[in-house]
Amino acid sequence: MKYGKVLYVSGEESIEQIKMRADRVCEEVTENLFLLSETNMENVSAVVDELKPVFIIIDSIQTMYTSDMDSAQGSVSQVRACGNELARIGKTKNIPVFIVCHVTKSGELAGPKIVEHLVDCVLNFTGERNQELRILRSYKNRYGTTSEIGAFEMAEEGLVEIENLSKTFLDGMEAGMEGSVTTAVYEGTRPLLLEIQALVSPANVGFARRSAIGVELSRLNMILAVLDRKAGISLINQDVYVNVVGGLKPEGTSTDLAVALAIHSTFKGSPCPEKTIALGEVGLTGDLRSVPNADKIVKEAARMGFERIILPYKNAIKLENSSVKLVGARNLREAIIFF
Repeated sequence: MKYGKVLYVSGEESIEQIKMRADRVCEEVTENLFLLSETNMENVSAVVDELKPVFIIIDSIQTMYTSDMDSAQGSVSQVRACGNELARIGKTKNIPVFIVCHVTKSGELAGPKIVEHLVDCVLNFTGERNQELRILRSYKNRYGTTSEIGAFEMAEEGLVEIENLSKTFLDGMEAGMEGSVTTAVYEGTRPLLLEIQALVSPANVGFARRSAIGVELSRLNMILAVLDRKAGISLINQDVYVNVVGGLKPEGTSTDLAVALAIHSTFKGSPCPEKTIALGEVGLTGDLRSVPNADKIVKEAARMGFERIILPYKNAIKLENSSVKLVGARNLREAIIFF
């Protein structure tokens, strides 16, 4: 707020409630922060004309309404009209506008898609209710990448940035446990180390269950089919559960090998090797496809103290001078043997 006045328009909470929260999480509040408890767009526009802020926060768009329409607050027509008015204010006055929007149970923005089309960037906070970790991800960005993430921890003073995210995801991981494999993904501009857990148990009644948290269920079914046909591990009468520890839902396919090895470990009752990472994409033919940014992932693994990495053969031959022992596997059967 050192650049000028900031206008915070709240239709959700009163000014007194916001003040109580600010006293709890902020050491001091600048005089350049102006609060406005208002839901009428015409009144908000008048305050903007008078105050001339350099930044506007609207909390939230579903509580705003314009008197030009008779429909209720939060309706499709009201959200569309208020969104268009905020876009006009931002473009004509050259003021950045931050809009808070309600989300549905599936995590999508509530209301018409016009809100997503109007804005330049859509940011979303994700995280499990029983955990303090929160992931900030961009689902739309007209001027940058959408693969970059931010990691924060909920503390007494508010959200605090997590600098060593890999260490956070691996905290509590016990060495030599069955069904627990460390893997790595590349999110935005940094590699992240994750723990994949799997559990296999006999199916008692009916069809075997497949449950996945953090991994697409269709991807899990494909890996199980490859394990059956290409590695000789039949799980047709076994319930299979897979979980990505920490609540992160990694994008891409570099975690395929770790999922397969975690399932193999718990099914065979064999503990996972210590200080070992597995990464690679599993193809339908059982081969291991190379993963991008493997060199940066290897450096992160060495920094975190890992000594051995099982990865696709094509990646391994390009990283021969690594300080970590690289085990290149051409297919899933070889990876299981090396594991």
